[in-house]
Amino acid sequence: MNVPASPSGFVPHSPRFIHLRLHTEYSITDGIARIGATLDAAAENGMPALGISDLGNLFGMVKFSRLRVNGA
Repeated sequence: MNVPASPSGFVPHSPRFIHLRLHTEYSITDGIARIGATLDAAAENGMPALGISDLGNLFGMVKFSRLRVNGA
C-alpha cells in the first residue's frame, strides 16, 4: 500500500524506529553520543522521539530539553 506523505513528511501508519536506550555523553559509564548531533540525525532519519537512559545523572536530559525547546 502506497500512503502519501503529509507536507511535514510524516506517513500515517508507517512503522517508525524510536531509539529507547540512548546513552549520551553525560552517561557516567558508557555514553558516547553527542546530544546535538544525535537530535540532528534523528530528525534527518524521521525518528519521532528518542529515549535517553543515561546512567548516574540527568544532565543529558537538561541539555536535550533545552535544545528541543530552542529548536536547535
